[in-house]
Amino acid sequence: MPLAKGNRINPSPVDQFLNRVISYLVYRWNQRVQLKPEAHGPLMDLLALLKPMQARSQRKIRIGSNRDGGYVMLDDFAKLDGAFSLGVGRDISWDYAIAERGIPVWQYDHTIDALPKMHPHFHFAPRKIVSQSSSPNEIELASLLKKWTGKQIIMKMDIEGDEWEVLSRLDSHLLASCRQLVIEFHDFLSVENPAWHDRARQALLVLGNDFSVVHVHANNISKHIVSHGLTLPDGLEVTFANRLRYQLEPTDETFPGPNDRKNNPYFPDFHLGRFQFGLEGEKK
Repeated sequence: MPLAKGNRINPSPVDQFLNRVISYLVYRWNQRVQLKPEAHGPLMDLLALLKPMQARSQRKIRIGSNRDGGYVMLDDFAKLDGAFSLGVGRDISWDYAIAERGIPVWQYDHTIDALPKMHPHFHFAPRKIVSQSSSPNEIELASLLKKWTGKQIIMKMDIEGDEWEVLSRLDSHLLASCRQLVIEFHDFLSVENPAWHDRARQALLVLGNDFSVVHVHANNISKHIVSHGLTLPDGLEVTFANRLRYQLEPTDETFPGPNDRKNNPYFPDFHLGRFQFGLEGEKK
């Protein structure tokens, strides 16, 4: 039997596999966070505002990567004037897929100096999306949207937790030009903080004025929230559709759907069911 350096025996393939399984289980267990009992009601209050609907006569497709960075949207991209990608990072698969359709993409992200890949339809600025700017490297979402009044656009937002503040302070009418919104929501564990809950609720109410949820997917890289027998993700990817453009109706769809992919392919996905929460916080 071969020996490793220091006269230690090399682990067999079976031992290596078991070690990986054990490490994974320990990691996932450490990702489980028990929500304080008093925060269960506020959490259900938020989730009830994310009730999925279906858009009549509209199929869904996946835009972008088959891993983290890809999103499920309605297959409706004709006659768009542009797209916003707010929070880009190193994965531009969504941006690239949109640009390949001939749609110009305006990209904003203060965490990178340049894009990892270029496209003729890309327009990038290393600026942070905020509700109120205080420095040259920041830009207000409201000021961007005002320039697109009367146009047809789509928007993807993944700004690592800042979405709640930015959306909660936005005038909902400024989103009228958006046909679809894809938003990655973070930090649901913060619902234990009443101020965070109020800000998050206001953000969802702003969206709910003109938009309904048409798809929801759990980010399986995020932590697990355990509350009253429910296991929910700390991060959600949510697609919204403008009710002025689409005929939206109740749905029995369950999530994840056929177009969803695991953010981390080595972790199991969250099974969200119908993701419909009643007044008493029961998931259907």
